[in-house]
Amino acid sequence: MLAKQQEKSEGTASKIANALGKMYPLFSLTLSLGSSVVSLGGAQLAPLQCAMNGASLLLSIAYQEHGRGDDFLKQFDRILYHLSELQRFKVIRPYR
Repeated sequence: MLAKQQEKSEGTASKIANALGKMYPLFSLTLSLGSSVVSLGGAQLAPLQCAMNGASLLLSIAYQEHGRGDDFLKQFDRILYHLSELQRFKVIRPYR
């Protein structure tokens, strides 16, 4: 139920998020390689290495949270389905 509504209301932000999600492995690899190369530069480039590691960490967290959101919506959809089945068999009354 909820998944069908989500598919219909997919907007520009959702399309961008999906595209970036597909590019996540490339971004992660690029930041990791960049951090490794910068680490060879010594103490002068330490701030740049910290920035690249931080960006990689933030990207990883954002990717994980996006996946959790999808899982939450799937579980919520299952709960709504079971609730509708209980109402259909008159185990519980419909909420009004």
